[in-house]
Amino acid sequence: MTALMTYIQRAISSLNTIAAVAVSVVFLLLPPASYGIVAYIDLVGQMEREVDLAGQVIGRAIVTAPRLWTFQEVRFTELLSRQPATLEKALLAIFDSKDALVASVGKPPAWPVVVREVSLFDSGVVVGRLEIAHSLREILLTAAWFFILGAALALGAFVTLRVVPMRALRRLNATLRQRDVDLALASVLLTAASEGSPDGMLVVDENDKIAAYNRRFIDLWGVPPALVETRVAEPVLRLAAPQTRDPQAFVERIKYLDAHPEEAGEERIELKDGRVFDRRSEALYDPGKKYLGRAWFFRDITEQEALAEAIRTSEEKFRNLVEATTDFIWEVDGAGRYIYASPAIRELLGYEPAEMLGRFLFDSMSPGGTAPVPAPFAPTMAARTSFSLLENRVLRKDGREIVVETSGVPVFDKAGVFSGYRGIDRDITKRKLAEQALRRRDALLHAVATCA
Repeated sequence: MTALMTYIQRAISSLNTIAAVAVSVVFLLLPPASYGIVAYIDLVGQMEREVDLAGQVIGRAIVTAPRLWTFQEVRFTELLSRQPATLEKALLAIFDSKDALVASVGKPPAWPVVVREVSLFDSGVVVGRLEIAHSLREILLTAAWFFILGAALALGAFVTLRVVPMRALRRLNATLRQRDVDLALASVLLTAASEGSPDGMLVVDENDKIAAYNRRFIDLWGVPPALVETRVAEPVLRLAAPQTRDPQAFVERIKYLDAHPEEAGEERIELKDGRVFDRRSEALYDPGKKYLGRAWFFRDITEQEALAEAIRTSEEKFRNLVEATTDFIWEVDGAGRYIYASPAIRELLGYEPAEMLGRFLFDSMSPGGTAPVPAPFAPTMAARTSFSLLENRVLRKDGREIVVETSGVPVFDKAGVFSGYRGIDRDITKRKLAEQALRRRDALLHAVATCA
């Protein structure tokens, strides 16, 4: 592209220079030449008219004195002086047949000089001539001023036609060169990005020709590089479709998206070898909204789905364990409000899990709801440290009091910010009653032994 633009610039520069020089020469020579030619023709015309008129008068005077006219200088000078002259600076002179000056009027003109003459006759015989001479210096001086004006016009024309366009062309060429550099850099970056991407990429233009692809696409689908290099999309589609579990749906979806460029696509594709691909597709448009083709992206999500399935299985096992245990498992936010309550809350306090959400952790210990964190627990909660086997008496929904053993650990987010507690409550009412009965029995036995 750069070499082509350099060649074009040189060709345009040569043509532009020739045109600029030609126009400049025209501007340089046309004003003085036009004026000089017109002024010269006008001057010569006036001289010819004046010499013809004077020649007629002098001719009639010669006829009246054919033998003595050459000696009548005063007479002919007077005749010449009385002629209605239109050229004030012209020299009128009469010469005989031997070129001897008979009479003249006016001063000799400055060089260069233009001369016009007519013959003088006596009875049909040439006896002399009448000559008029005029200087061309005024015409040449005026033509010189026109030449200077033409030079200024020529310079302006040359600058306008040669310098200004070439500056603009050089700026355009520099812009195009920079654009070539930018495009080359963008191409390198795009190639690096596409080749380093975990996605297989395939770009198909509006004529079903492959415009771009990356190595990952070839690896995912096992397409021979030579087949992709043909730039024809149909054989690649025929090779890829049979690898899927539903080839017909695979092909129909592609054809549908090709027929509806305004739509984007994202589908999960299962392959016969057990792999799973995520396929995304977007239409491509130029700045003028003209449809250019479609880009296809394929990502192997087999491991991702296997991991997601393992996580779902683990969560299911945990959920089953939580729901099967008789201990109440809970989680509260940073303010001490429940954000999770396990189903065991039904047996422990008689509430539904949803009823606990939004309530404070120690609400059951404070029926009035004025002390979210009881005084004995406040230091531990404020220090955001773990606590375990804390005994407290709580009221069930039916009003019956029970003894609960509570343990909890603080929860922090990825940034290390405290976000709440997770813990477990266990009903130890029966154990506490048994311990109380055992203490009463021991006290009774001790009293009996003492009395004995």
